[in-house]
Amino acid sequence: MTLASRLDFREHRFRLGSDDAARVDFHRMLTALIQVEYPTATEMRPNPGDWGIDTFVGSLVDRVNIWQSKYFADGIDKSQKDQVRESLVSAMTNASANGYTVESWTLCVPCDLDPPERQWWDRRCKAWAKEFPGLVFDLWDAPRLRGKLMTPDAAHVCDQFYGPARVWIAQPQMADIVALPVQETYEGALFVKQLAAAGLLEVDAQKVAFFNAEVLARDVVNRGVPEERQALLELDYTVWELWEQYVGMPPSQAGVDAETAARTLFATVMQDVRRLPSPGPLPTRTVHHTGMMHRVVETGRAGWVASWRHVAAEHTEQCQVNDPSSSTTLAVQL
Repeated sequence: MTLASRLDFREHRFRLGSDDAARVDFHRMLTALIQVEYPTATEMRPNPGDWGIDTFVGSLVDRVNIWQSKYFADGIDKSQKDQVRESLVSAMTNASANGYTVESWTLCVPCDLDPPERQWWDRRCKAWAKEFPGLVFDLWDAPRLRGKLMTPDAAHVCDQFYGPARVWIAQPQMADIVALPVQETYEGALFVKQLAAAGLLEVDAQKVAFFNAEVLARDVVNRGVPEERQALLELDYTVWELWEQYVGMPPSQAGVDAETAARTLFATVMQDVRRLPSPGPLPTRTVHHTGMMHRVVETGRAGWVASWRHVAAEHTEQCQVNDPSSSTTLAVQL
């Protein structure tokens, strides 16, 4: 069963292979979710424009309530803010030109807002309230959407769009690589500490790989498809096994210092990890494979220096001191 409380709406992008396809699918999910509370909710077909309406309830000769779908899966920057403003202006301008009233306007986005983004939204609502008196504004962000999908009445929507029975559009290309959000620094992550112990300090690309592996793992866990879960576990165990093979080998050159040995181990393991084929039904790229190796390290099963267990133990101890109730690993549990 899909756990709506753990949904990551980037799943639309990952499973469908592009932002364009994800945008359409996310919008269809929203309309179905709105229909749970408002059965007459419907969408507008652009011809050529859509009057600034994505989904609405009401009458276009009287009063309407509008939900604006924006597939901003990675946050809201200046470009996204401009799109939001343009959509609102379009909706209100077309309402005035075509003789109906907009009672409410709800922005729907699949991301969690950070404090500056939320402050921007709250400030804009105050300004828009003066510009458009009587108009009610609302925001359905990722937490609100998860909450609505968790209700019993919305179970069929959750199952249809995120459950095991979901039929995804077949895509010939591999899944897109997801950019690392600016807030994801991973400065306290164990896999970063293990890289640093090996003298590897330029690790931004490694963080991107770990993040993409996490998106993949979260998607598989949320969907709950046994074949996908087994495929991901196979990839996890395969990269772990590769590490064990190489870490057990004697050094190729006598007198090699510890840092050089660690760097060589890292380069050798990752070279073979990148060459692994995609596991069964999962459309993985090489970045997912390297990220899965970092997941193995993050969960305390591997490292790059001879004293990797000591590095992991220190990390665990520090985490428990800082927050005894917190998990010592960032990795999604498979």
